[in-house]
Amino acid sequence: MVTNALSLPQPSPLPGTDTIVPVLRRTLNQKLENVDAIILACCALHNYLKKFAPKYITHKFVDRENTTKATFRKGDWRTITDGLTPLQHLSDNQRNTEGNEVRDKFMKYFNAEGRVSFQDKMVNVVSI
Repeated sequence: MVTNALSLPQPSPLPGTDTIVPVLRRTLNQKLENVDAIILACCALHNYLKKFAPKYITHKFVDRENTTKATFRKGDWRTITDGLTPLQHLSDNQRNTEGNEVRDKFMKYFNAEGRVSFQDKMVNVVSI
């Protein structure tokens, strides 16, 4: 197996697909109570593949930022996808009070004790 004496083919996507997990390429219509379990399963699969499948994610595949030089390099993942699916705008009052409170709590934290030295410099460098 190590020397591939049997000439086995390398793992590849299923015929007719462009990815090994095509189900993640479309909107998942799930019950709210199942969402956490689905996300955790995806994270576990991602971590497993990162550890045991060297070609799963390469150095050039992910975005890279250099906070010392204030540079940002977009990863190759952007060439194989249209990016994130935009959320549907429902109304001007889309967020509820609890959502606003959580957002404000994060904003205060990251602009105070959670602040990092390079954050202001990088805000203008990274354009997503």
